Amino acid sequence: MVRARVACVLCATLLAAASARADAVRVYWGGDDGIVRRANPDGSGAEDVFDAGSAIQGMEIDSLGGKVYWTTTQQSWNVLRADVADGANIEPIGGAFNGNQMALALDVANAHAYYTAPGFSRRINRVDFPGGNDIQIVGAFDAMPLVIPTGLDLRLQTGQIYWGDPNVSGVRTADLDGSNIQTLLVTGTTLRALAIDEVAGFMYWSTTSTGSIFRASLDGSGSTTLVSGLPAAPWEIEIDRAAGKLYWALASPASIQRADLDGTNVETIVNTIGSPKALALLYAPSVPAMDGVATAIALCGLLVAAGVATLRLRVV
Repeated sequence: MVRARVACVLCATLLAAASARADAVRVYWGGDDGIVRRANPDGSGAEDVFDAGSAIQGMEIDSLGGKVYWTTTQQSWNVLRADVADGANIEPIGGAFNGNQMALALDVANAHAYYTAPGFSRRINRVDFPGGNDIQIVGAFDAMPLVIPTGLDLRLQTGQIYWGDPNVSGVRTADLDGSNIQTLLVTGTTLRALAIDEVAGFMYWSTTSTGSIFRASLDGSGSTTLVSGLPAAPWEIEIDRAAGKLYWALASPASIQRADLDGTNVETIVNTIGSPKALALLYAPSVPAMDGVATAIALCGLLVAAGVATLRLRVV
């Protein structure tokens, strides 16, 4: 029904807008030495948080749940989580089939973690957390086969996965269940990092061949170069909409950098060690942001109760 679709889009938009007002209070990163580190958004107060036990490839934070999630290539279980405050209570989530997990994305409301496995199996999987039901969503032998799935993010307002695939030298999308695979954007080179801003309607990415960060609309149009001349290709990109900043990790020289969302005012906030390849932001919603979330949830609850909408929510 058209009415139901409009209601669903309205719910998702309201919730995304409310969440987008949250303030990032810590930047977390990890890399080849397996140490999870953090700093304030301006780079001050940098410190080691915990030893994850092996090289870290991808990272996400559930700010409301107080958990940090990461992928690794060197343990029998390759998707793990721990308490974000101090690294306590490390537990496996999934990924036991293949020791080569990399990119990671969370759908917190539905308790799902999506991750890429770019090794022999060449797949995107989804696993429930706190663990279980680890299933393939997109695989090497689908109608549009994967070569090496790279950067990964979710567009939850429309129920889509976005990822990079060298098979098309660009960005592909699919529904969250792996159906409806499409090539959205051809970039001409292999993607490394990918980040989606659902509120502003942009995606940001880096490639393996250039020290640049690019941006396009979520439909693939309007591709442009935002940042160029970086000493290496960023491994992971994160967006802080409230502060108007992009953050990224450089493995060499080992550092965390940021810029304004239009690509200006590039600065190194932390010179670090350990070849950082994973990056995530910890958010602390302000009182107005929480009021916005409460209002959006109340409205969506009425729509759902009235039978005109279903709800999919991403909490950061």
